[in-house]
Amino acid sequence: MPEEELGRTKASTLLPYFEKLPSGELVNSQGLVLRYRYSSPPEAKKALVILPGRTEPAMKYAELIRDLEAQGIRAFVLDHQGQGSSQRSLSDPDKGHVADFADYVRDVKLWMDTVVLPATGGQELYLLGHSMGGLIGTYYVRDNPKVFRKMVLSTPLFELAAEPVGETVARGIFWILKTLGKGEDYILGRGPYVPQEDTYSENFVTHSRARFDMNKLIYTKRRETALGGPTVNWGLEIIDRSREVLSFAEQIKLPVLLLQAGLDRYVKPERQNEFCKLARDCRISTYPEAYHEILNETDRIRSRALAELLAFLR
Repeated sequence: MPEEELGRTKASTLLPYFEKLPSGELVNSQGLVLRYRYSSPPEAKKALVILPGRTEPAMKYAELIRDLEAQGIRAFVLDHQGQGSSQRSLSDPDKGHVADFADYVRDVKLWMDTVVLPATGGQELYLLGHSMGGLIGTYYVRDNPKVFRKMVLSTPLFELAAEPVGETVARGIFWILKTLGKGEDYILGRGPYVPQEDTYSENFVTHSRARFDMNKLIYTKRRETALGGPTVNWGLEIIDRSREVLSFAEQIKLPVLLLQAGLDRYVKPERQNEFCKLARDCRISTYPEAYHEILNETDRIRSRALAELLAFLR
């Protein structure tokens, strides 16, 4: 959908389309309710499993799911615990929190085993993980190497851009705060989601005004899906787990397409580059003018990325 049309029809067409998609929920080992959506185009032979990034509700992928459906590809998208429409573990629903990164991976395995795999018998399965979802997906593939045929990693969170102090100093600060009992506090300078502070001019995820406005509309119309800043424990877990990626990169043997953003303010590229060198079959495609969310960018950038993703699936 071109940006101009998207700007006119997002509320009347795209979001209602998503809300009509079949949905479901399951309860994880922590007792948290996880929610998901999926599409069912007729005679689909392929299915793409989507793991969103931090803060992203499943609804944010409505445009991509519709694009995939037009190509006869099924899509399954999960709201990770603690965000989107899934249940939070803390009393403050705006806190982006996880007690143990492995909980994310266990949730995906539960969802795959009980929902996706039984529903896609005979269909080719592919994985798309964006940012934090890319990190989660990489761990899942390490532990379950034969489930997916290929994997697309969109700006995977392999190295947090913890500016201005850097990853090592940030980890030290987070560790001290956690030992002081502040692991569930917001990281310094972050807090609840405030719509008035969420402005296009201050965003570094997309250059597309229409797509930025669409996503903000989701957060304001479905306030329960919005998420504020991350907690100290989330930051510590992400840094520790992303540092481990290179230690098992050689175990990732399926074909990987890694989409890299040239203007990424949230994830550094160095560990992405090293990962691709170590993995058996990994190709990096760089988008020099893109912010962090390549598949949510302007038409010029997004169309190229979507075409590349579809060609990779073929």
